[in-house]
Amino acid sequence: MADDDQQLLEFPCSLTLKVIGSDEDDFTEWVVAVVVEHMGTVDTQSVHTRPSRGGRYVSVSVAVRADTRGQLDGLYRALSADERVAFLL
Repeated sequence: MADDDQQLLEFPCSLTLKVIGSDEDDFTEWVVAVVVEHMGTVDTQSVHTRPSRGGRYVSVSVAVRADTRGQLDGLYRALSADERVAFLL
């Protein structure tokens, strides 16, 4: 287990989240809403989607700026708690 001096990320930091989940009508909007709830804002031009080859899933990429580890952890917990989310990178 890493202590605070050995963290992989330095805060504040910018990164791109990729959320892969069921391709339902509101999935992309839901991902953006969760990011806004935890990060305060989202540059809509940073949101990119890509459907899976079979059409069952969609990948939603969003650029975010995290000020603290707790803020980023809360975002990951909220996104991964939804049953539609298959992968979170």
